[in-house]
Amino acid sequence: MIHTNKAKCNITIVKKDGNVESFNVNKLAKSLLNSNIDYKDVDLVVNIVCNKIYNNTSTEQIKKIVYDILKEIDDKKGTKYTENYQFKNILKVRTSKKEFEAFDKNKIIDALTNETGIDKETARKIGNDIEKEVKKFNLNYLTAPMIRELVNAKLIEYGLEEYRQKHTRLGIPVYDIKKLINKGSRENANLMHNPESIHKWVADETMKQYALLEVFPKHIADAHMRGDIHLHDLEYAAIRPVCCQHDLREFFLNGLKVDGTGNHTSVSKPAKHAEVAIQHAAKVLSAAQCEMSGGQSIDEFNIWLAPYMKGLPYDRVKQLMQMFIYEMNQMYVARGGQSLVKDELIFIKDNEKLKICKIGEYINEVMEKYNEKITVNGDTEILYLDEKDEVYTISVNINTGKTEFKRVYALSRHKPHNKIYKVVGKDGTTVSITEDHSLFNYNENGQLVQVKPKEMSHIIRNFDNPYTIEYKIGDLISTEYARSDSKYNSRQNDIPENIEITKELCQFLGLFVAEGSYGTNSIRISTTDDDVVKFIEKFLKNINENITLTIEKENNILFTNKGVYEFIKNVICINSGAPNKNIPEFILKGDKEIKQAFLGGLISGDGYISKDGRVQIYTTSEQLLGQLHILLSGLNMMYSINKVNEEGERVKIKGIESQRNHKLYVIEIAKNSTDVLDEYIIPKCKKDRIKGSDYEQLSYDYRIIKEYLRNIADKKPCDDYAWKSSNRKLKLTTLEKIEEMNPELRDEITKFKLNVPFEIKEIKETDYEEYVYDLSVEDNENFITATGILCHNTVFSSMNLEIEIPKYLKDKPAAIAGTTRGTYGEYEEEAKMILEALIDVVMEGDAVGKPFLFPNFIVKLRENAFKDENKHLMIKLHELSSKWGLPYFINMNPEWQANNTNAMGCRTRLSGDWTGDAEQDTLRTGNMQWYTLNLPRIAYEAGGDDDKLFEILSEKMGVIKEALDIKHDITQKILNDRIMPFMTQRFDREQEEEQYYRYDNTTKTFGFVGLNELLQFHVGEELHQSKEAVEFGRKVIEFMRNYANNLKKETGLRWTVTQTPAESTAGRFARLDHQHYKKETESVVKGDLSNIGSTYYTNSSHPRVDEGITLGEKVAIDEVFHPLCNGGHMGHFWNAEAYADPEALMEITRKISTRDVGFWTYTKNLSICEKCSVAMGGLKDNCNNCGSLDIQKYSRITGYLQNISNWNDAKRMELADRKSNIKKI
Repeated sequence: MIHTNKAKCNITIVKKDGNVESFNVNKLAKSLLNSNIDYKDVDLVVNIVCNKIYNNTSTEQIKKIVYDILKEIDDKKGTKYTENYQFKNILKVRTSKKEFEAFDKNKIIDALTNETGIDKETARKIGNDIEKEVKKFNLNYLTAPMIRELVNAKLIEYGLEEYRQKHTRLGIPVYDIKKLINKGSRENANLMHNPESIHKWVADETMKQYALLEVFPKHIADAHMRGDIHLHDLEYAAIRPVCCQHDLREFFLNGLKVDGTGNHTSVSKPAKHAEVAIQHAAKVLSAAQCEMSGGQSIDEFNIWLAPYMKGLPYDRVKQLMQMFIYEMNQMYVARGGQSLVKDELIFIKDNEKLKICKIGEYINEVMEKYNEKITVNGDTEILYLDEKDEVYTISVNINTGKTEFKRVYALSRHKPHNKIYKVVGKDGTTVSITEDHSLFNYNENGQLVQVKPKEMSHIIRNFDNPYTIEYKIGDLISTEYARSDSKYNSRQNDIPENIEITKELCQFLGLFVAEGSYGTNSIRISTTDDDVVKFIEKFLKNINENITLTIEKENNILFTNKGVYEFIKNVICINSGAPNKNIPEFILKGDKEIKQAFLGGLISGDGYISKDGRVQIYTTSEQLLGQLHILLSGLNMMYSINKVNEEGERVKIKGIESQRNHKLYVIEIAKNSTDVLDEYIIPKCKKDRIKGSDYEQLSYDYRIIKEYLRNIADKKPCDDYAWKSSNRKLKLTTLEKIEEMNPELRDEITKFKLNVPFEIKEIKETDYEEYVYDLSVEDNENFITATGILCHNTVFSSMNLEIEIPKYLKDKPAAIAGTTRGTYGEYEEEAKMILEALIDVVMEGDAVGKPFLFPNFIVKLRENAFKDENKHLMIKLHELSSKWGLPYFINMNPEWQANNTNAMGCRTRLSGDWTGDAEQDTLRTGNMQWYTLNLPRIAYEAGGDDDKLFEILSEKMGVIKEALDIKHDITQKILNDRIMPFMTQRFDREQEEEQYYRYDNTTKTFGFVGLNELLQFHVGEELHQSKEAVEFGRKVIEFMRNYANNLKKETGLRWTVTQTPAESTAGRFARLDHQHYKKETESVVKGDLSNIGSTYYTNSSHPRVDEGITLGEKVAIDEVFHPLCNGGHMGHFWNAEAYADPEALMEITRKISTRDVGFWTYTKNLSICEKCSVAMGGLKDNCNNCGSLDIQKYSRITGYLQNISNWNDAKRMELADRKSNIKKI
C-alpha cells in the first residue's frame, strides 16, 4: 500500500492543454509501476512529489520533479529508473529520420501552416483533435506517416480537400515493393530486373505521384489517368528533359568535365590520343544520361573521331571501336554495380609511398575522412578525389600490356546489387567480385577485352614492374647518419653517410625482412644456420669493424649499431613483425641484380626449397605479398599461390595448438626461373637444392590466341611441338621463339608475355552481404590486384554514322587535341574505316556470341551511298542486318529531310528545317518531351461524325499542349538553376558564349497511338484494307501537323508530331478503353480479350502486325505518314524468321531510299543458346546445336533490340502476332 499525505495531495494541477483538474495520486503510482520501478521506491517517489507540489502545478513540472527524484535513486543504486520512466510515459513518434522523439502537436500545427498555407487557428484545432485521439490509442509508438494519415483524414472530415492534397504523403505500399523485388516491372524492357532497377522503380513511383499531384493541374492529371492522353516519363516530369544529340567537337577542343563544373570530378584535358577520345565519347553519353530521361546519341560519330584515326592501321581502329562498344554495353548492365568485395588487395600509392590495402578498408577510411564530399547516385556512394590528392594505383595499358601508375579519380561503394562470384585460378590466385564486374580475357584477335565472371575462360594476370630502374649495384645510397659528438656515442654505432649498394647489402636486407626485428638501437635476426651467421658477421665488419655480434639462447643474432638501426628502420623504412613485413622501395626500383640479391636473402630466411627444387616463400604480410608480385615481375618470374591458410584456422606449432591470427600465403616461384638464384642464396643446404628446369609447372595457356599468332607471324616455329599440336598448351617458350623469328612482333609478343592467361579452377557463387567497392582510374579504367589480376572498372544510347562526309561539314575545321587540323572533308577515308570497324565489331557479338544491345547503330544514306566505291561497306551493312537486324537507316534523299537529319533508336528525330542551320537545328539539342494521344478513344467519342472527331482531336491536343508548356517552363527553371550542370556548362572560348545544351531548339512533341484502330472504328476499314482508309488517316495526322505548325508561329517554340514508340502505352490505352468503352473496343482491340493484360493497339500509324502484308504495301503506307511526322517516325520491316541474302537485302534498301520513307530497320527475331552460345534466327525453344532449353530470345520491342523476357504482356502478344514483310530471299 502506498502511503501519502492526503491533505497535501488534495490540490489541482494544470494540464498541457490548459485545463485544470484534481491531482490523482493513483495515476502517478501506476505510471511508476508501469516503468518497472520497485514498489518500495514508488512509495518514496509519490510521497516526495506530494510534498513538493502545490495548487496549479503543471503536469510538465510534476514530470520534472519525478525525473529528478528517479535520477537521484539511479545515482545511489545504479538503477535505470529515469530511462524506463521516460520511455514508458512519453508518447513516442518514430520519425522519418528513423529516430524516436516525443509526440508534439505543435509539429502538426507547423506542418499544416508551412506545407498547405492553412490559417493558424484551423491548424491549431486539428492539432488538438489529433492529440486527443492518439492518446486513446494503446500503442508503443506512432509513426510519422501514421500521424500524417490521421491529419489528412481530419482535413477531409473538415471538408478541406484542397489542403489535404498539399499535405499528402507520397510513396508506395509495402506489398508493391515486395512485388517489385520478387518480380520486377515490365514497363520498360531496357531495364533488367536487378537491385538498381528495383530502387529506380520505387523512386519512380513516388515522383510519378508528385507529378500528378503537384506538377500538372487536376484536369491534365485526370486526362492521363482516364487514358485520354499519356504523359510519358512522369517520374522525370519535374526534373529532366528527354534526349540529346551530342557534338564531340566541344570536348575535343576544350576537354571533359563530367560533372559540368570540375568541382566534384577530375578535369580532363582535350584528348590527344584515339583511345582517350573514345573514352571521352563514352563519358559524354553517360554524364548526359544522368541528367536526362531518354536516350543519348552522338550524331556524326565517325566524323568527329576521324582525325584521331589518321595514320592508324585498320586493326588498331577496330580495337578502338571494340573498346567503345564494350564500354557502352557494360555501362548499361552494370551502372553502379561493378565492384570487388572488401578484402581484395589492391595497390595504392599515396604521398609517393606504395602500400597494399584491402580495398574496403582503404575506401572506408578515405570516405570517413572526406565524408562531406561524398555524392550519392542511387544507393552508390561516390567520392571524387581532387588532383592534388595524388592517389595512384597500378594500371595496365591494354594496348601495350605494360603497367603504369595511374591516378585514381573516384572511389565508390554500395551494397551488392546481385550475385557475388569467387573466381579461382589453378595458380591459386582468387578474386571475389560482383556478377557485373568486368575482368579481362583475350579474344581470338589477341585483344584484352572485358568479360563478366561467368563468361570467363581464363584469368589474366599481369607480370610487369611499373617502376623504372633508378638504382644499380655500385650506386651509393644515403644512410642519413651523422655522428653525434656525445662522449657516450660509441664508435660501434657508426656507419658511412653514404653506403654502397652491393649484392651483400641487398642479401642482408632480404634476410632482415625474413627474420629480423628491432631492439633498442639494435637489430636481432633469428637463425640456426652457420652460413647465415658467418655472412652477417662478414657483412657487418665491412660496414664497421667495431660491431660485435651476440648469439642469444633463442637462436638469435643480436648486434647494436644505431646507424644500421636508423638506416633500416627510418630511412629505407622496413617494418618489424611478420604481418607488417615489406620491401624497401629502392629494391623495387633497382636493377636485376639488386632484386635477385634481395630475393636470395629473403629465401635464405623465409624460404623453403624442396628436394625437387621447388622454391616457396611463406608470409602473413599482405604488403610483402603485393611487393613480391612487383619484385618477381621485374625479374620475369611467374609464381603461383601454392597454399593459403585462412585467418582463424587451428594450427599446431611445436606440438602446441593455437589459432592463426593472420592469413598465411605460400608463394611458389616457377621452376624454370629459379636457377639464377643459386649465387644469392646464403645457406648451403638451401643453395644445393636449387635445380633449374625447363619445365613450366604453372597452369597457363596461350592457345586462345594461337590462330591470331598464326595470322600475324610471317615466320613460324614449325618445329615447336606445342605450335603443331592442337591439344598441347601454348607456353612462353613458344612465344619467345615467335618473337626471335619475327622481331617486328616484339611489342605484340611483349604484351602477351606480360599478361598471362591462367586457367580457371572454378567460378562459384559466394554468400556476401557487406559493401562492395571500386576504383575509377584515369585513362585506362582498370587496375590490378596484389597478385596481378587485371580488373576493369550503359546508358540507352545511339550513334548516327555517315558513309560519306556531308556537305555541311566538309569545309568545317576538324577538332583534335585542343586545336584544329585541316577540315573534315580531308578525313573521309578515316570516317569510312571507323564505320567498317564498327560493323565488324558488332557483327562478331560479345564474348559469348550475344548481340550488342547498345548503342543503337544508325547509318545515313545520302546520294552517293549506292555508288561502286561504297559497295563494300553497303554489303557489310546488310550482312550485319541479316545476322542481327541492325543497323537502322536514315534516308537522306527526300527533300523534306533537309541538310542534316538524325534520330534516336526510339525514333525521335531532328532535322535541319527549324532555322535552316544544320548544326543549330540538329546538334547539342533534342526532344524535350513527347506526350501521346489515344486516337481510338477519339473515334469512340466521335461516334462516326467527322467534324466531331476533329473537334475532339483539337481539344485533346490542347490538353497536351498545356502539359508540354508546363514541362517547358519547369525544364527552363532547372537549367537556369544549374541543376543540369553537365548540359549547361559553357566552354571558355570567345566565340562560344552559349551553354552546351541548345534548349531553345528542343522539340515539344505530340505523339499518337492507334491510328489503325481509329480508322477501323470510324471508317470501317484498316490501313491495309483500302486507299480510302489511308487517305482519312493522312487527314488526321495532317491535322495534327498543322496544329503543331500553327503553334510554332504563335509561340516561337519547336512543336512537332511523332509516331509514339508506345512500349507500354499501346497496352495501357487498350486496357483503359476496354474498361470505359467495352462495346466499342471489342471490335477493334488487338490481342486476347480473355486476358485483358495482353490487349493492345497498333503503334502510331503502323498497319496491324498480324496481316503479313508485303514489303511494297508496307512502304506505300509508311511513306504517307513519315513526311508528316517531323518529330519522329520509323518503318519496321519484319524479317522475323528468314535469313535474307545481303545483296538482295541491299537492293531492297536501294529501292526504299527512292521513296518517302525516312527511317527504318529490318527487325529480326533471334535466339541465343546460353550453354553453347550458338545464335539462331527466330524464336526457338531449344538449341539447334546442343539441344539445351536454356535459350535467351531477342527482338526489337519498339526501337531497341531487347531480351523478350523483360517485355510486358501486351508487347509479348504483339510479338506473337507479328508476321514477316520480307519473304525468304
